[in-house]
Amino acid sequence: MSRNDYPATAVYNARWAIIRNWHLRAAGKRKAGTPIGWARANQLHRGANLSEDTIKRTYSYLSRARPIAGPGRNDTRASIAYNLWGGDDMLRWTKKVLNK
Repeated sequence: MSRNDYPATAVYNARWAIIRNWHLRAAGKRKAGTPIGWARANQLHRGANLSEDTIKRTYSYLSRARPIAGPGRNDTRASIAYNLWGGDDMLRWTKKVLNK
């Protein structure tokens, strides 16, 4: 199974997080996220197909990170890292896909 029908809002969240990271770097601060989070954001931004394994890993990360990041898009490093993965909308989508 490989899918790219994730929500447009998840793509928006990833793009938002990429831009927020540019702002952090411009302010001389350390960027948020890991290399894996950045790879996920770039996949979402490009509309790439996600394998079943990637969908599972995305759900796993988002479900663990949400309590730390909080809802929505905040200017915390945790929230920015969370949104690199697509944020709340991606969490809902991955849960729905994996429950089928």
